[in-house]
This record gives sequence, structure tokens and C-alpha cells, in this order.
Amino acid sequence: MMAKLYFALLVQATVMCTFAEEVPTCSSELGCADDSSVLLQHKISEENTISGGQQEIAARIEELAKEQQKLAMDFMSNEAPGTNCQKDIPAYQNSATYTMIVKLKGKKGVGDGKLEAFVGNKVQGCVSKGKLVPFGPNAGKFVYFMMVYGHGPQDKEEESSGKPIIFKYTDQSGEYIMLPDEPIEFKSDANDGNVISPMEIEPLNPAKFELSMTETTVVEVGGQLQSDGLLLGYINGEVMGVGKKLPIPPIPPFGKFAGKVAFPLMTYGYGPNDGKKPSSGESITFKFAAGDKLIDVFPPEEHTFQSDANFGSAKTPEEFSDKPATPPAPPCADVSQEKMDAFTTSKKWGPGYNCAMFKKFNYCSLLKEGKVCDGTCGFC
Repeated sequence: MMAKLYFALLVQATVMCTFAEEVPTCSSELGCADDSSVLLQHKISEENTISGGQQEIAARIEELAKEQQKLAMDFMSNEAPGTNCQKDIPAYQNSATYTMIVKLKGKKGVGDGKLEAFVGNKVQGCVSKGKLVPFGPNAGKFVYFMMVYGHGPQDKEEESSGKPIIFKYTDQSGEYIMLPDEPIEFKSDANDGNVISPMEIEPLNPAKFELSMTETTVVEVGGQLQSDGLLLGYINGEVMGVGKKLPIPPIPPFGKFAGKVAFPLMTYGYGPNDGKKPSSGESITFKFAAGDKLIDVFPPEEHTFQSDANFGSAKTPEEFSDKPATPPAPPCADVSQEKMDAFTTSKKWGPGYNCAMFKKFNYCSLLKEGKVCDGTCGFC
């Protein structure tokens, strides 16, 4: 609208200039007085017209500016009732604010779904839908005004400062873990993004990574195999893989998990050309997104990132559980000579003995209490 007004002013000035050029000059001394009078009247008329037009345009511009300001204030402050869907707001001492756009490949105008913020392992921010931007460079797009809450030193729960924040977007097409371009942590009173320049979040982008490995898993939580949710793989605290459910065919070749739900997971890793700390050999930890919680889950044994590795299959998937795997029994071995000397000295026998000597003379029973020769004497 403002551009149209400027254009109208430009056209009006052009017409005025053309009109001025068409006014005839004085053709004789006798008519000069009359011509001067006519020219003066034309000049006064032109000045009044321009002045009136400028005042009208200035008034309209001021009116538009006020309308735009009011629109912005209404947009920013009068959030629709029920948009903030966080239920336990009084439980938090701190908060941070994020203005975000949700990006999903192949979908435009993403804003009709629910956006949740996980701080650590718990949802501490929730917006039921986005708001359509009516002005500015993002006009026609949806933004989410997200208030993320955090526990402070006066709360009963563990403080939230420094805990990682990730997001989950849910609409009719499914659930998506959404991530900013770089990992973020909770910081009280943080204020990132605005309507003109919002933070953008999107699903994990494989193009960022040089390496990858795969795992096929089933997930057990509370003694029950899970049939819905998302499996996340982390390296050094950063989400590096997201696995969605995949039904296992209910036919005999697929073993005891036939008809159940698997969670195939592609975990990505930084390589030497990614400009980040290489992921090879780094430990991988796992969380399962179920409802409003992220649940720590564990593979049968510790996993480290190995490019192109492949663990499990639909027939024999890896079994993840919310209970840590039982650590292997310590190896059955004898203690060092230093500890052996300390034990025999405490018994008033003096130092210098070894386990083979006790076994040779059938004196292993004297050592069982001290657990110093378990390997040689077979006490494991």
C-alpha cells in the first residue's frame, strides 16, 4: 500500500511538471502583465495542490504506520487462548523464549501441528499451533512463539541450566524430532529469534555428515515392547540419528519378533572433512521419545561409532531396554604381586610368596578369604 502511495505521488509530480512546460511564454509586451497574472495564479494553484497532496499522503502514511504497529503488537501479544499447552508452568522458576519456523521437506505452511521442547529428558515447553505472519519478509508463513521453562535453584527438581534442548513436532502426518542448525542448551532469560528473523528448526539433515552406520532394534520400556515412538542416537550430547517405527512381517522367518515393531536407526557421524570432531570410536548413547518424556535406553553392550557398521536385522534385531545391561563379571584373575605381598604380610607370613606355591602344596584354602589367587586356585 505504501509503495502505491509513493507511486501516486510520483505520477502527480510528473503531471505537474508537464503542465508547467505547456504554459505559454509571454508573446508581447502588452500581454506580459496578463500573462504574469495567469502564471502566478497557476503557480499558486500548483503549490496548493502539491501541498494538499503531500499532506494527504503524509497523513495516510502515518495512519498505515499506526495500523502496522497495532497489527504487530496484536500479533506478538494477543496469542490465541490455549496455544501455550505446557501444563505445569508454576513448577518452574526460569524461562527462555524462542521464535521459530518449522521446516519439513516437501511441505509448505507448516504450522498446524503441536511443537514441544524437551529440556534434558522432559517436555518443558509446548505450543499447540503456529501463528500466521501477516507482515514482513515471512508474511504467509507460520511461526511458533515458544516459552521454554526451566528449573532454578529454588525448585525441587534438578536445575535446567546447561541441559540440551531439542524439539518434537506432531501433526497428522506423524512425529518429527526437530533440531536447530547448531545444538542449544537451556539458559534462563534467553531470547532467540523474532518474526523478522526466526530460528529455523528441521529434522536431522544427513547432508551435514560424511559417515553413517545402521542398527535394527526393538525397544523394551517397563517390561513392554514398544510399538510407537522415536529412537534417538547421540554422540557427545548431539542427536546424530532418529529412528521411526517399522512393523516386522508376522511370518515365521522373522523369528520371535515376527509381528512386532522394530526401530531401524541410521546414526550419522562426522568425518575428517566435516570440520567437526570426528565421530569414529566415540560412544553412542540412546533415548526413546515416548509421549512427553525421553527415556534412556541401552543396547546389549556398549556401542561406539564405526562407519558403515551394521548391527541387528529384522530377523534378529538388537534388544534395547530401559534397564542397563548387566555388566560382565570381572575376569577371574590373580592380584598383583604387590597386593599378594600385602596380604601374606598381614597374615604374618611375610612377603615373597606367589599363588603357584600355595596351589602346589594344596594351601589354596588359606587364600580364599583374601581373594588374591582366585585365578590360580579356581575360586571364580
